[in-house]
Amino acid sequence: MSTGEAAAPREHGWALFLSALASFLLLPATPVLQVLAPVTQPIVMLVPLLAACALLGWVGGGRATVALAWVGMAILTTFSTPAPAGATASYIELERGWSLLLAATFGFVSLAGPSTRFFSRALIAIVLALGLAAVAFLGAARPASTIDRTIATELHRRTAIADQVWKETVNTPAYRNMVDTKETEELEQTTHDLLTQLPERQGVRFFPALLALESLCALALAWALYHRLSRARIGAPLVRLRDFRFNDQLVWGVIVGIVFLAVPTLHAWRGVGANLTLFFGTLYAVRGTGVLAWFLRSARPGLVTLLAVALLAGLLAPAFALGLGLIGLGDTWEDWRAKARPTT
Repeated sequence: MSTGEAAAPREHGWALFLSALASFLLLPATPVLQVLAPVTQPIVMLVPLLAACALLGWVGGGRATVALAWVGMAILTTFSTPAPAGATASYIELERGWSLLLAATFGFVSLAGPSTRFFSRALIAIVLALGLAAVAFLGAARPASTIDRTIATELHRRTAIADQVWKETVNTPAYRNMVDTKETEELEQTTHDLLTQLPERQGVRFFPALLALESLCALALAWALYHRLSRARIGAPLVRLRDFRFNDQLVWGVIVGIVFLAVPTLHAWRGVGANLTLFFGTLYAVRGTGVLAWFLRSARPGLVTLLAVALLAGLLAPAFALGLGLIGLGDTWEDWRAKARPTT
C-alpha cells in the first residue's frame, strides 16, 4: 500500500457538526428517545463506522497505523462497553451485531463504488445490512416472533425506567403543592402516556425504520468526522443542508408505503408500509427543510423572523414536520431551488 496522502478539500466547519454529534450521542438518553432509539449507546455504532472509513482511507493511500488504531478502538468499544443495567444479552447482541454488520456493508459498498456519493452508499449499505440480517435470522431458524419479543422486552425495560423517573419527579412535595388540582392531574396523566406508553408502542411498530434512520445519522456523522480528522479522502464532502437532495425515484418508497397502508387487501403488509412511509417520509422532510433553508438564506431574514419560524416549528411540530415532508415531495417535481436561481 502507498503511504502517501493526497491533500483534499476539508468539510464545512466544526460548529454545526459538533452540535449534531453531541445531539446524536446525548439525545438517546432523554425521556422519549430513551425508549424510541433502537441503539441507546450510539458510540457502539459510531466507532465501528469510523474504523470502516479509516480502512477505506488506508486502501486509498492513507496511513495503516490510523486504520489499525480505529479498528482497535472499534473492537474495544464493541466488546468492552458496559451494557445498560437490566438489558438482555440477546438485545445487546442484536444491537452490536447490527453495528458491525452496518460498518462491514458500508465498507464493501464503498469499495465496490468508490465514485458513488455518500447518500447512495449509505442507503445501499443499510438495505444490504437489513437483507443480510434477515437471511442470518432465517438461517439460524429464529422465528420473527423471537426478534419481536426481544425488542419488545427491551423497550418495556426502558419504559419502566422512564416511568420510574417520572414518578420520582411528580411525587416530590414541591411539585405536588404546585400542581395538585384535578385539571393538572389529567394533564399529568396525558403527559405521562405521551412520554412512556406511546413511545413503547410505536417503538416496537416502527423499529426497522427508526433503526435505519439512526444508522443513516451515524453513517453521516462518521463520514464527516473522518474527513475532519484525516487527509486521505474516501469521497466528496457532505453537502450543506440547503443543497440536500437525492434521486427522485425514491418517491416510490413513499408511494409503496402509502399503498400498503391504504389498500385493505394488503393488511398483512401494513407494518412494512408504516415503516416505509416513516423512513422515506423523514427523508423528504429533511429535503423540505433544505428547501426552506435555501429560501431563508436567499431572503436573508432577520433574527426575529428566524425566531418566529423556530417558535412555529416547536408549537406545531407534527404539522410542521408534515408540511416539510410535503415541501420535499413537491421538490421532486418542481425543483424549486433550481427555478429560483437567476438565469443570467
